[in-house]
Amino acid sequence: GGGQTGMRRPVHLEVMDRVYVADVINGATVNPTNRDENVFHAVIVVRNDSDAKKEVEVRAEVQSEWCARPQTVVVPAHGAAEVKIDQPWPTVRPWNPDEPNLYFCDVSLAERATPPQGARNAGEPFAPRAVDAFRRRFGFTEVKIVKDRILFNGYPVFLRRGSDGGASADKGDRFREFGRNRQSGCVGARLWIDWDRACDQADEFGYFFTPVASQGWGSAYRNQEKFWPLYGRHLKEFVEALRHHPSILYWCASNEFGTIYGGNEGGPLEEPTQKRQVAAQ
Repeated sequence: GGGQTGMRRPVHLEVMDRVYVADVINGATVNPTNRDENVFHAVIVVRNDSDAKKEVEVRAEVQSEWCARPQTVVVPAHGAAEVKIDQPWPTVRPWNPDEPNLYFCDVSLAERATPPQGARNAGEPFAPRAVDAFRRRFGFTEVKIVKDRILFNGYPVFLRRGSDGGASADKGDRFREFGRNRQSGCVGARLWIDWDRACDQADEFGYFFTPVASQGWGSAYRNQEKFWPLYGRHLKEFVEALRHHPSILYWCASNEFGTIYGGNEGGPLEEPTQKRQVAAQ
């Protein structure tokens, strides 16, 4: 797999409760001229894999900065529920390549339950039981398109970039590479391998990445009916896995799109309509 598949980083196993934090989707509203209008947004996804509905208390905080009001949510059996947070944050230091400020959002779950019928204290609530904790590292950024310009934290940005194949797993080597590229006038790169580790390093250094979704040579040419649904799912999972990284400025739906058709880019075997549909996802 050329280093693109398999376990490329250290892994560990965790024993989890059947009620847990499945994801934290963070966002921001950034006003570069009025800090009082800066707001941290998050959607906390709570999953319940048990056979009974669960009532849980959700807490979220950024240490030494703020602690959101606890919220209680009922999660259906074998289902999920969402908790939304909109936290004003006038003292936040936004992430940018010159000042790559990073924070940790800590989320905890506590199950709320009542004693069973017939118990001496039946009907009285138990003290909440901690069931899960989740930590998300993030940078406070907002990317949006206004007319024909990309705005990063409210300012127009022009990305002069190179191409990064994830040649080194060593952070020191990668930081030196970032520094050399910046001296030559490049503030970012197209990234087509080793996405998670490279984005972690770019978050810390202050470097933009454009993650590129890869695919096999000639895949769509061989079987379009199978390929497009699978590739659409791949793009969705690709974005979900990496979207918390502040170093990502925008996405690329494919690595050398013509290779999907065996190198026949722009030829009669390529389907322009489907190409646009995939890119739009």
